[in-house]
Amino acid sequence: MTVKHCKSVQSAITQSSYKESVSFSTPQKLFVNPEVFRKLFKPTIDALIKHLDKLFKDPNLYDLHHIIMVGGFSECELVQTAMRKTFPNRKIIIPDEAGLAVLRGAVLFGHQPKKIGKRILRKTHGIQSWPEWEAELHPETKRVQIDGVDRCKDVFYKFAVKGEKVEDGHSSGQIFQALKTDEKTLECTVFSL
Repeated sequence: MTVKHCKSVQSAITQSSYKESVSFSTPQKLFVNPEVFRKLFKPTIDALIKHLDKLFKDPNLYDLHHIIMVGGFSECELVQTAMRKTFPNRKIIIPDEAGLAVLRGAVLFGHQPKKIGKRILRKTHGIQSWPEWEAELHPETKRVQIDGVDRCKDVFYKFAVKGEKVEDGHSSGQIFQALKTDEKTLECTVFSL
């Protein structure tokens, strides 16, 4: 790979596709046409809006009426304007020093984890199970016989499902037993999808 080096910032601008919309002056000031500047942010802002729009269509979020914008990017006026334009029926809150809010939240959670009462699960968690085989529920190809009992192999037993709202301290459990009466151990793999 060949790397080309220009002798100055001005010559780099002159040789670029931005030569008509970007200029440089001393001492080290770069002037960018406002429309070109906006276009640099557009793909990222559009992706953010699309993602949020998808989230708001989730039935678990039907009652969400407030948006709290945090992180450095939330301080960008272009992002704020796009959010207000796209979600006019939601109250948008931008705290002072929004760029530090994530850090402060992490520190607060570290010291006071009970402050977050509920969360929405990002993944589904479960294990492989071998329940008794049921003709109307399980495919014939998964039917196996173990100790004289027809079972269905490779069934995913879910403990918690993606998108589910859980409260602090939530737990889920199930009693399992070894498949064969003479087995002394039970191997269990937990999956997160």
